[in-house]
Amino acid sequence: YALIEVPRLCSELRRWDNLYISGRLHKPVATLVPHEGIAEANEVNLRSALCAALLLLPDRFTDSQLFATVSSLSYMGDPRMRGVEHP
Repeated sequence: YALIEVPRLCSELRRWDNLYISGRLHKPVATLVPHEGIAEANEVNLRSALCAALLLLPDRFTDSQLFATVSSLSYMGDPRMRGVEHP
């Protein structure tokens, strides 16, 4: 899909500048080559996604609703998702 330098990847995972890469890592992924800095940054990314999802959900929700909300975060600001494509 794309090439990205490690410092830029870690920054995106921590700051969510555009959710392009970080949003894709909200979904399950397989790590082929472990990298401590990336793993730590992605932990921040996943915790942030959980917090954002909890803010968007009602007081009571199912596990499925939580997982769907986390997975949908990266699509919320994507102009392609405004009736043109479906996640």
